[in-house]
Amino acid sequence: MKRTAEWVSFNGEFTPSDEVMISPLSSSIYYGTGCFETLVAENLRFFRFDEHVKRLNAGIQYLTRSANHARNSERLQDEVTRLIHHNKFSDKLVRVRIQVIIEESGGYGIPDVSSVKTLITLHPVSGTLKPLRLDLVPTRVIPSECRPVHLKLSNMLHYRQAYREAQQLGADDALMLTTSGKVAETSIANIFWKTGDQIHTPAKSCDLLPGITRNALIDCLNKEMDITVREGEYEVNDLESADLVWITNSVKGIQVIESLGEKELNRDLEFESRLIDTFQEFKARQFKK
Repeated sequence: MKRTAEWVSFNGEFTPSDEVMISPLSSSIYYGTGCFETLVAENLRFFRFDEHVKRLNAGIQYLTRSANHARNSERLQDEVTRLIHHNKFSDKLVRVRIQVIIEESGGYGIPDVSSVKTLITLHPVSGTLKPLRLDLVPTRVIPSECRPVHLKLSNMLHYRQAYREAQQLGADDALMLTTSGKVAETSIANIFWKTGDQIHTPAKSCDLLPGITRNALIDCLNKEMDITVREGEYEVNDLESADLVWITNSVKGIQVIESLGEKELNRDLEFESRLIDTFQEFKARQFKK
């Protein structure tokens, strides 16, 4: 399977992936000024596409201090669909990354005009998910007082650092804590767990990025399984004693965690199967073509 598509969309034009050019003097190069969204296209169907674009536009407005550069959701979805066709990926599961690049120059000041460009890339992915191992890492999430944690800004080096620390420990992903030592998220996903008949997840006050799939799963558990998710501030040992632990993001959906460091975690297989099946059905009813 190809790892990346041969063609990308750059400012609405299909371009070979190795021919995209951006200014070497722009703030996107100097400071990582940009924002992005990552989602999955499954047979040309999308889950909560409009929500991804809404968050993307919030990121653009935060970075440019202007509402004049907002992307239109319908046009953007059409562009993604045409790019999938162009790469002959229509029957595949595809990870879509929509990257907005802010090409300002002249330092930190707000320019009169910002050049805002959009790059769309595609990556075929496998639908098979194996249980993962997490490990606790030194790098913490950044407090919301320091950056808008609800936006997917390009400069996310703390997540990159945490992921690499986990890899060095032989893990698949990093469990990240707040600066006060509470469970927050992983480097790539939100985290949930089941203890008895209760489902838990860290609250937004834990400086996590509240993902679109996280919010969708909370809706699903409430509406389809009549379970209220308890959002709060939790310790690492709450995960270690849970009946089932899993993560969520827009690419993976739900993926089970089998161990935390050297500790094997419990797996309530009956609930795991029911959870995954129910969420798949919930998503299927909301797919947008």
